[in-house]
Amino acid sequence: MAMSPTETGLSKAYILKEVEASLKRLQTDYIDLYQSHKDDSNTPVEETIEAYDILVKQGKVRVIGASNFTAARLQESLDASRKHGFVSYQCLQPNYKYV
Repeated sequence: MAMSPTETGLSKAYILKEVEASLKRLQTDYIDLYQSHKDDSNTPVEETIEAYDILVKQGKVRVIGASNFTAARLQESLDASRKHGFVSYQCLQPNYKYV
């Protein structure tokens, strides 16, 4: 989610920066679940997943998840993870509404 009007999206640089900021705010060495709360159609899924792969390998994030992704975009992300040997989304927070 956007931290400000100029700080938003799922680019590699932004994710890496925001995880460091979160770790500092939380005063911890790692985050159990780091969630992509909103898809960023302007950033290739490979770039996003690569950032998460780096963070998991560094031990800063244990598991990644997605929220509010379309089925097609989630599948594209999973395919990219498999193709490049990157970590993949392990949980999904679906968007649902009460009727």
